[in-house]
Amino acid sequence: MPRPSAPPAPHASAGAADPDSVEPLSQLPDTSLDPLEQLEQQERGALVRAAFDELSPAHRTVLYMRDHDDMSYEQIADALGVPLGTVRSRLHNARAALADTLGRRVETMRGLAR
Repeated sequence: MPRPSAPPAPHASAGAADPDSVEPLSQLPDTSLDPLEQLEQQERGALVRAAFDELSPAHRTVLYMRDHDDMSYEQIADALGVPLGTVRSRLHNARAALADTLGRRVETMRGLAR
């Protein structure tokens, strides 16, 4: 049985292929979260960014390359000109330091809320 063809993309137009065109819906605010959830999400993001900023430059670099740029350990090692074991060590230590910093900040916040 032949498969039906896919329906055309909604709101497709001749200008839709232009990479500079902006979908009007993409400019609307995200309403999937209520205002309190949005605030909590923003606060969590700020907490993680502040903890990330406290890392050493070497730790920030490898963590950013791995988690933001989605680079493999081998790619990071090549880019930095360091052995693979150094990348693994730095990532391990960066994640441990980030977890420790976040844990301390959360405990401080809990203490203030009492």
